[in-house]
Amino acid sequence: MSDLHEKEIAAALGGRRTRGSGCTAQDATDVVSLPDDEFAWAADCKSTLAASTTASVATWEKLEGQADGRMALLPLRCYADDRLSYSRMDVVALAVGDLAELLYWARMGKRASRVVEGEGRHLADAVRAIKHETEAPLEALRKLAEALGVPVPCPSEDPDED
Repeated sequence: MSDLHEKEIAAALGGRRTRGSGCTAQDATDVVSLPDDEFAWAADCKSTLAASTTASVATWEKLEGQADGRMALLPLRCYADDRLSYSRMDVVALAVGDLAELLYWARMGKRASRVVEGEGRHLADAVRAIKHETEAPLEALRKLAEALGVPVPCPSEDPDED
């Protein structure tokens, strides 16, 4: 049951299963992102045939330690029957700060696409427009990160700097 869950999480998220399914100190989680992934993550998969499952503070704290600076993911799955043909619940828990960062970068990507695809705009105009559009969301993200006590990604203030 856990093998199937881990394989499907690895496939869905573009990662790989660890050796021994998290039984080694080097790979203490079940599934991890690939080395070149921009958003590194580590997952500890939990699956059951029961109608419910739980996650404790101890489980979460252990996972965060094992993630070693990567985004901690806790995939939870409740299978509908012992054939494992489908699940009644298939979700992933992650820290609010990590979700906020993922949404921030997803939104910035969409804004960048809209600006660059705009009619007749030159790259310099696009960079200025992106910078203008990112100021309010970035300030909101900074406030959220401060409230959560987590670091916030800070894009360069200089549009010419990579």
